[in-house]
Amino acid sequence: MQVFKETSSAQYILQQYTAASGGKKLQNSIRNAYALGKVKMLATEFETVGRVMKNRNATRGTESGRFVLWLMNPDMWYVELSVGGSNFLCNL
Repeated sequence: MQVFKETSSAQYILQQYTAASGGKKLQNSIRNAYALGKVKMLATEFETVGRVMKNRNATRGTESGRFVLWLMNPDMWYVELSVGGSNFLCNL
């Protein structure tokens, strides 16, 4: 299994934060936590039913949007991503 540098760095940061903030005991006492922010998305190709189209003006074709990531303890997640007039909602 290949582990990318960004993934291992993110895991390290989370482990250090968990240890510095009181560890698993404190983490288990939290019932809800969320993160929200802004995103800018760039598509290099689009896929339709019949074909794949390349975006030749990729630098000018960015779309702005927002995201919400919500943890509801124990082990329930809600993800919302809204970009360019499209919405993606998911409960895990």
